[in-house]
Amino acid sequence: MRLGWLVGIGLAISAAAPAPARAQNRHNYDAIEQRHLDDIVQREIDNRLAAAKPAPRRTPLTEAEKRAAAQRADHLTCASRRGRTRTQFEAECGAAAPL
Repeated sequence: MRLGWLVGIGLAISAAAPAPARAQNRHNYDAIEQRHLDDIVQREIDNRLAAAKPAPRRTPLTEAEKRAAAQRADHLTCASRRGRTRTQFEAECGAAAPL
């Protein structure tokens, strides 16, 4: 008797349950593919527009800017002690400061 009830309840539950998830998967594959192709075309258009823009022109450096750049390079490469004390130079460059 109990087994009959259990089987009946099991059948009722399985009949009332929704279909499996794989049966509910009803994508519109044509629309998905078309969207993907549209994205590719738009990306190509964007790439062409980006490549067509000319690079911004830089103005040539003035003599003062060239000197400042040279001094920064000397400072970074420890080529000279200019602008630093002997102790600063030794601390930053790890060498004995030139005279």
